[in-house]
Amino acid sequence: MKITTRWLDTHTWMIRSSNNGVSYKGYRWPAIGKWIDCKDWTTEPKCGGGLHGETKNYHGFGMMWGRIDLVEYEGEAIPLDDNNVKVR
Repeated sequence: MKITTRWLDTHTWMIRSSNNGVSYKGYRWPAIGKWIDCKDWTTEPKCGGGLHGETKNYHGFGMMWGRIDLVEYEGEAIPLDDNNVKVR
């Protein structure tokens, strides 16, 4: 799949960083093209209970790892202190 401006304008997405697919507390993201649901999902606007990243409206948390990942998501993105979001 080619990521174009049109794709970015017509999909819900966020960016995040990882160490070759592994992020905070050793969480391993699924292989490219696989969807996942957060098992402890909560709409409470605090860290935890979701998969975290940054969107064009909520960013500034910073990238902790060397690889930048583009993540497509469905549903609501819960803002966390204007720095990042969490999604199901």
